[in-house]
Amino acid sequence: MTVFVQQGRSTTWLFRTTAGQAKANGCMWVVPRSHRENHTQYRDLTTDHLLRTDVAEGQAIPVELKSGECMFFGFGTLHQTKANTTNTHRRALALHFSKTDAASLDPLWFTREKKFAPILRGKGSTDGLDEFGAQLAGRWEESIRR
Repeated sequence: MTVFVQQGRSTTWLFRTTAGQAKANGCMWVVPRSHRENHTQYRDLTTDHLLRTDVAEGQAIPVELKSGECMFFGFGTLHQTKANTTNTHRRALALHFSKTDAASLDPLWFTREKKFAPILRGKGSTDGLDEFGAQLAGRWEESIRR
């Protein structure tokens, strides 16, 4: 089994489904406690994933979610989604919460265009000006009312 993983232990991932996620439509699979181990990782130039590692079949478990449910896990946790074998789209929202020092842990992630990984708070933040062309600090309430 091949499992994709993003490097960096200063990042937490929120995965929220907007339509149910089950085995048939390619739900998230994780390898429990894998964040505690060191895994051989390599760049996979055939996909848009940053790193890959190979683990034995059966180590990963499916995380099936109902619409609106979410899961949190650290980027050190081995994870993947599998193929969607249904006739419906698989929809989800993924948010990555990183400390600004996470850039040094995974330079490939942060060397893309700045808008790919905006810094919303802390050192290096422009309150959205660089990423979105407008000062967004303090505008959360206004934006969710729309």
